[in-house]
Amino acid sequence: MEAKKKIIAVIIMCAAAVGLIILIFAINANKGEKNEKESKLTTATSAVETTNESEPETESSSQEESFVEESETEDASNWDSLAAPASITRGSNGYVVAIDAGHQAYGNFDQEPNGPNSDVYKAKVAGGTSGVATGKPEYQLTLEIALLLKQELINRGYSVVMIRESNDVDISNAERARMANDAGANAFIRIHANGLNDSSVRGALSICQSPANPYNGNVYSQSRYLSECVINSYCAATGFSNQGVSESDSMTGINWSNVPNTIIEMGFMTNADEDLEMSDPTCQQYMAYGIANGIDAYFGL
Repeated sequence: MEAKKKIIAVIIMCAAAVGLIILIFAINANKGEKNEKESKLTTATSAVETTNESEPETESSSQEESFVEESETEDASNWDSLAAPASITRGSNGYVVAIDAGHQAYGNFDQEPNGPNSDVYKAKVAGGTSGVATGKPEYQLTLEIALLLKQELINRGYSVVMIRESNDVDISNAERARMANDAGANAFIRIHANGLNDSSVRGALSICQSPANPYNGNVYSQSRYLSECVINSYCAATGFSNQGVSESDSMTGINWSNVPNTIIEMGFMTNADEDLEMSDPTCQQYMAYGIANGIDAYFGL
């Protein structure tokens, strides 16, 4: 009887041990499953976070590229868009003349290409000289003559494009030439006055490009003839000494012009007598009249 009780006790102990082992396995299995789920959840969350971080970077990169493209377009747009000429008066004789009163109240020493696609850069527009006797700045004298010439040409039936009618402007030399181009001018008249350290020098001259000019040598012959007509008629009307025609390929306002053009240097503001003459109202009428006669001669009118 005693032996039988011992056997039953052993069986119960074994069963308890087996049950404990099964319970431990079950607990470990649950922990493993839970860890796997947590691992999967962590991986998924990490993937989502990584994706969310990369999207803003991609968006930022796209915005930066877009900004660069828009900036380049904007720069090109600014270069192509010109301020309108100060005035355009339509005439009846079929010819369009653009008049540029040289310089302006304040020079602009920012740089611009000396010609289309040139790698040489020059100041956009200089301040000019001034009268030794009158104290008048060149930009004021050139505007006075330009306005008189405008009216003289209108009276003769020309269509007249005025690049400026005020001293308070900021128009580069290249922009002035391109305004004349865009207006379809048949002639571009650039009005200037001269200055030198030698106060004894006096007289008038005109300037155009050379036949070898890489930008507009194709209109050299017309520009040369226009320059000859203007300076000869101007000096005949005013009595100023005729210094003839000079040729230059270094002037931005010439190089950007696609139409026949001339610079008339009306006289030397550094010569006291000539400076006073050029500010005399009667002489100014003859100055404008002489330039207009030269334009008539160029067109054969």
